[in-house]
Amino acid sequence: MINPQELRLGNLLHLYKENNLVEVIKIFEAHLEVHSVDLQFWTEEINEFNPIPLTEEILLKCGFKQTKNLVGVRASYTFREVRVSLSNSGHWYFKQRIIYLHDLQNIVFALYGKELEVKI
Repeated sequence: MINPQELRLGNLLHLYKENNLVEVIKIFEAHLEVHSVDLQFWTEEINEFNPIPLTEEILLKCGFKQTKNLVGVRASYTFREVRVSLSNSGHWYFKQRIIYLHDLQNIVFALYGKELEVKI
């Protein structure tokens, strides 16, 4: 089941019963309002949706370019300053250049849904 706190407006999901590709336009506690490619709008319970597994094909369609593989990595892709790698064990990882504290805070929140405790 998808946790609604993990979702953002614009996220793409599959609607379970029809396997339609839909875009999230409103997030409620137990429901999502979505629209399909042909702009049909509807609201469904959150358990009616499935996340879309990340694949090499999707990365390429999103503008990532395949780059030189690193040790222990089956495939590696970059887009701007972001590197996404597929490990030999079949798991996806990402690496991004971070310059500012707020960037680090946003990444931690996006990955873990919790604020980074900052002590300066």
